[in-house]
Amino acid sequence: MKLRIYGGLLLLLSFGLGFNAKPLTNKAPLGSGLPFENGLIAYYPLFNSVKSIAGEDTNLVYHRNQVYRDLGIYLSGQPDDYLEFGDWYAKSSENKKQTVSFWVIPALQDRLQPIIWDGHLERARSPRQSVWVNIARGFVHHSLYFSVHYNGAINPGTTAPTFVTATVDYEAGQSQIFFDGQLIASESFELGRYEKANHFYVGKGLEPDSQFEGTLGGLGIWNRALSVEEANELYLHQVTGLTNLKSRKQIMMGSFYLASLIGAYLGILMLLGKRPWEIKWQLE
Repeated sequence: MKLRIYGGLLLLLSFGLGFNAKPLTNKAPLGSGLPFENGLIAYYPLFNSVKSIAGEDTNLVYHRNQVYRDLGIYLSGQPDDYLEFGDWYAKSSENKKQTVSFWVIPALQDRLQPIIWDGHLERARSPRQSVWVNIARGFVHHSLYFSVHYNGAINPGTTAPTFVTATVDYEAGQSQIFFDGQLIASESFELGRYEKANHFYVGKGLEPDSQFEGTLGGLGIWNRALSVEEANELYLHQVTGLTNLKSRKQIMMGSFYLASLIGAYLGILMLLGKRPWEIKWQLE
């Protein structure tokens, strides 16, 4: 009798493991760090949480239930579905140099969509740095203080992750955009009165006020402008990391399913009154 009870419990546990293989895999700590952390404020893989795994131990503030898809966080485009950096004024308001790096898979490719917005809310039209993408038309848009706006060309219509790095240096009056590790545009500008920033949004843009719809991941923020060589190294690291992460996720999920099948098989044998260890012994 006890054998059948244990068999039933094992069968239930095996079914539970099989049904929860994907959620368990998504919760596993599979994120990887960065090749360099000099000047790093925070790095968020966004694979299964909004926690930083390098730089400052600061979580992004997220206003809705978290949905993870395609190795990143999925934002629905709804007005309250975005992330922001908590207490940004104290952490980064004085920094005159900045790099932001990320990868995105926009759900709406034919629209100009906001990825990050960093600035002061009272001067929404003049962000310290904001980055927008339009996949269908093939460009990344970069907006800065002092009415600096320019585009960089990317491959139009791609459904693969788009890797973007944007830098700005308000001491030298220089900014750059990188796509897939390659410099695609740069802009020099005359220096003016520097404005402190008090908000950093992810998946939300101002002027016009809009939200990003799609998947986003690999968000890194530095308080310095990365070099051309570093931007390329960062891209190669992120591509390799995503490939490895996908492989590890598949292996882990496969292991959960295999364990579930083996457990279910043993549970059925025990429900039938058979002892699996004795069957193994007889086969030997």
